[in-house]
Amino acid sequence: MEGRMQWFIALCISVISVQVSGGERLRVQWDRVDTSFPDDFDTVQLREVGSFHWEKKSFLVSNPSRHVTGYVAYVDDPSRFHFALPSEGCGHRVKTSLTAKQNGCTYATNAGFFDMNTGQCMGNLVINKNEIQLSSDLERVTFGLLGNQVLIGYIQVSSLKRLPPFDELISGAGWLVRESKSIVNVSRVTEHIEDGFVTEKAPRTGLGVLASGQLVVLQVDGIEDEKKGVDLYEFAECFTSLNATQAMNLDGGGSSVSWSASDGIIDYPTCSDTPVKCERAVTSIVCIK
Repeated sequence: MEGRMQWFIALCISVISVQVSGGERLRVQWDRVDTSFPDDFDTVQLREVGSFHWEKKSFLVSNPSRHVTGYVAYVDDPSRFHFALPSEGCGHRVKTSLTAKQNGCTYATNAGFFDMNTGQCMGNLVINKNEIQLSSDLERVTFGLLGNQVLIGYIQVSSLKRLPPFDELISGAGWLVRESKSIVNVSRVTEHIEDGFVTEKAPRTGLGVLASGQLVVLQVDGIEDEKKGVDLYEFAECFTSLNATQAMNLDGGGSSVSWSASDGIIDYPTCSDTPVKCERAVTSIVCIK
């Protein structure tokens, strides 16, 4: 792993020289600090592919076999991909659509986990090279963007600080896909994720990289009260059906929402986990400029 770290540092320097809530019910604990876990991450080269677009897509999932509705945003240029916060910063909850407008986003979804009571961001967060917070070492999957390189996996804060500053960085809960295969059985143990969080049918939001080198944002609709949506295994299936080589899970449940500057809210958000359509106030968002 030391060799991989040295290789990535060299790669990052090379890149720079030419240019890194949880829902009411869908909860995941963030208090398990582990300073002994080894760095274990992959790096992926992104490519500029086509033009930015999003689509509403039906996914076939397996447990039980059925179709679910998702919204896929295909990022044509990595430089357009950002995370963003409300103007007040962490500790303030604002609807994704409003934060998106404040930050000039073309397309947006919810992003990182947060404290439902205080609005405090959870995990690591870097926006436009600005370190919002690097949390205590916590074995949770991390997504980092540096130029046209993505780092995804497990990395300690001490290791992060040895690397050049990331353009964007965020913590998730659940490394879904690695080398084109679902690894939920592994990541649920590695990240100490509660069984209920893994197996509940719920709305989900996540990030992935396709075999083509294109970055994608995927959000799947659901209603927790009616056990509609996908569990993490099925969410991984959605990503692999897109031919994703890597994917990770972000905040979901009633926080999940997809928004377009030209169309407004394009999915069916359920902020109270019931069939009532409503948009939840969150903290960080995915913002495609």
